[in-house]
Amino acid sequence: MAKLINLKIDGKDVQAAEGTNLIDAAETAGIHIPNLCYMKGMKGIGACRLCLVEAEGGKAPLIACNTKVKEGMNISTATERVQEVRKFVIDLILSMHPLD
Repeated sequence: MAKLINLKIDGKDVQAAEGTNLIDAAETAGIHIPNLCYMKGMKGIGACRLCLVEAEGGKAPLIACNTKVKEGMNISTATERVQEVRKFVIDLILSMHPLD
């Protein structure tokens, strides 16, 4: 049986099996993290960059689909900084599809 890791996501206490990525841990707790390229059961590659989250004390946002849970993490999924980066990423994606 996998060791359970305790963390907080958006202030909610979450337990996830060791080796679980942040996006799956959030989903099991009822917290949706936006993404375009991740599919449960597949290895996250972080190509779309929409699943960015912030960890308390971290210097840069984390890619939730390929960041594994760690004991005591405190994750925020919708800070102002994260929202700004997501908007920028969407703008970049849309700029490559002007007629779609």
